[in-house]
Amino acid sequence: MPSKTGPLSRLLLCSLLCSAASLAYSEVEFANETAIEDKQTTSDTVETPENKQEPLPTGAELPLPAEAKAQLDELENRLATLHEESGNFSIASGEVLLEMAKVYQGARQYEEAGKLLRQAMQVQRINHGLYSEQQMPAAKLLVENLVAAGQWSDAREKQEFRHWLANRYLTEKPDEHLKMLLSLAQWQLHAYVFTGRIDDSHVAAAQTLYQQYFKIYKEQSAHPHDQEDLAKVLQGFIASNYFLLKNREKEGSSGFSVVAGPNDPQLQQQQELEALRSSVFVSGKKVLKSMLTEASNDKEKIKQLTLSGDWFLLFGKFNTARKLYLEARTLANAEGMPPLFQSPVVIPELPEWEETFTPGHERAHIIATFDIGRDGSARNIRLEESHTKLRGKVKRQLRKTHFRPALNEDGRFVISRDVQQSFSFP
Repeated sequence: MPSKTGPLSRLLLCSLLCSAASLAYSEVEFANETAIEDKQTTSDTVETPENKQEPLPTGAELPLPAEAKAQLDELENRLATLHEESGNFSIASGEVLLEMAKVYQGARQYEEAGKLLRQAMQVQRINHGLYSEQQMPAAKLLVENLVAAGQWSDAREKQEFRHWLANRYLTEKPDEHLKMLLSLAQWQLHAYVFTGRIDDSHVAAAQTLYQQYFKIYKEQSAHPHDQEDLAKVLQGFIASNYFLLKNREKEGSSGFSVVAGPNDPQLQQQQELEALRSSVFVSGKKVLKSMLTEASNDKEKIKQLTLSGDWFLLFGKFNTARKLYLEARTLANAEGMPPLFQSPVVIPELPEWEETFTPGHERAHIIATFDIGRDGSARNIRLEESHTKLRGKVKRQLRKTHFRPALNEDGRFVISRDVQQSFSFP
């Protein structure tokens, strides 16, 4: 059940929006639309030899199952009848085209599904207008279709169209609008990680959506809202702050000065990065502290203690992180929950997302075996011999990935050996 807004909102919104301004998101340039086509995709799930996951299925389009074929036969007959009775562009014809697209998409026949989705949207535009609300279900399915085809730039553009439609039609329905903004932001943030943490335009888009969420949330403070959704937004926002910070740091470390004077541009840039790093850390810490204060039960408190520990760990504050992890473990043990922190995990953790990406095209897989040090870094990376051209990409990806190391019974960070992770590429 949604709960009424508490002291969380006003305290956090000011902190978050100030943090957003300090990052100067407008300076983040959108990447070339085709650049993402050849970028790797990784999973944030860390596998051990005992719990090895099978790679994602390849995208070869399978023969239609008998049930799907029967459904399509029935829909095609209905469509033919509608064309005879009402012409090719009736509202009912658009609905049947959409149903046919769903069947093809469910059977992983993505090319045919994409054609039908575009036809359905064309019929909807003819009947309801070029920017009609009725296009939203088909647009969502088309995004899934484009992801399956590996067309991430087109998928991102279609998500921007869905955002535009939401702003046009949901302004008088704040609860629905907030749900849509959260869904769109989650997609962008998870897409950034799924496609290798390379295309900053996903993070920039997520930031825009989160900030719009905060603005509407604040304006609607007299109305009940879902606190779980707000927690997801806050978690995603500080994670995106961290991603942008790391990319800025990478850009700023491309050179060095032999002699650093007070007006040295690189010294000034370094000072700006240090100030930005401090600002991002402090704002994230305030958010997480407030979320911990708002935790309504022990399970939620354990989660927020863990997220707070991760935040300190990401900024190299190991002792504070360990104390927070131990507090979470003690509370979990008292509740009879399974032991925590026995295996390493990629951080920052992204907020839970009810959807998933389903690649439908052929993908190359490579398994990396490596150790995770006490500081959360990947070491001693070993790669299987296949796909030799991808080995450099995998190593670079692992070296910039931060892990929460495992904790032993004494509460100390330990080395995890022979950890395995699967990387997949278009």
